[in-house]
Amino acid sequence: MNTVIIAVGSNIDAESNINVAKRMLSEKLIVLAESKFVRTKPIGYQEQQDFLNGSLLIKTRLGAKRLKKLLKGVEISLGRDMEEDRYGPRKMDLDIVVWNGEIVDSDVYRREFLRRSIVELCPELEKKLKDKQDFPDEAEIPEEIVLTKLFSKNDIKNAISKLAKQISIDYEGRNPVLVCVLLGARPFFEDLSEHITVKIEQRFLRISSYKHATRPGPAELLMDIECELEGRDVVIVEDVIETSKTMKFILRQMESKNPSSVRVCALIDKRGKDATGLGPDYMGFQVDTGFLVGYGMDYMDKGRNLEDIYLLRG
Repeated sequence: MNTVIIAVGSNIDAESNINVAKRMLSEKLIVLAESKFVRTKPIGYQEQQDFLNGSLLIKTRLGAKRLKKLLKGVEISLGRDMEEDRYGPRKMDLDIVVWNGEIVDSDVYRREFLRRSIVELCPELEKKLKDKQDFPDEAEIPEEIVLTKLFSKNDIKNAISKLAKQISIDYEGRNPVLVCVLLGARPFFEDLSEHITVKIEQRFLRISSYKHATRPGPAELLMDIECELEGRDVVIVEDVIETSKTMKFILRQMESKNPSSVRVCALIDKRGKDATGLGPDYMGFQVDTGFLVGYGMDYMDKGRNLEDIYLLRG
């Protein structure tokens, strides 16, 4: 069973819509508790009603992909237009913010009411929220740094569609474990998981390899996965592979758990066209050189939230 916190918000007939949403969710999920619901000022357009916001603590056997689909269905059934502006008025907004003790939505760090509701439901997360380790603060790239767009969000979307299709074919009838290498691979991991059609299990691994702004250092395991891998098929999901050193380190960690198979899916192979040795089994793009920013990849904790991928030039 997965333990999840879902953020709930509305500013159109809010009390009624939230009560209906809670009833609909309780029919499909085990609702363990709910936080206090509080009135908050709109973040975007000010000419709209205040929001009513809170969170639900639930248990479910659904994976993240199926749970997101369920939440979207509830939103649509309550009249939400999925094309509406992110910061505009809405009848219902349901978001997964905590998954099995891991904070998976950066809004948690930017919305005080959301932090309070999470701590109310899971007091043990208070320290993690204070440390702010999982999502660095958003910040602009310094003016002296020039960014050249390398891959647009449509390029990324098309590459992910092809990768997901191939993985789905290769693992038809099986239940692979997809291991996300935090932090940079998270957007790629989430979008890839959405498009894979076979049943998957999602897990997270955190490695530190950059000791300086753009220069790799020795790999260090910061967070291991909490999952039995013996006899399982494993797909490691990385944003970029540069020298293979970090990937070799990760593979040693995985292979020590005696999986049935281990493959690597990387959005970008940056080892160069003439690279030899360990490479990804699934690859979206190949880049010869340069430091990349955007779509989860950062420069000194800056630029992760850019939708496109850029080449950094200082």
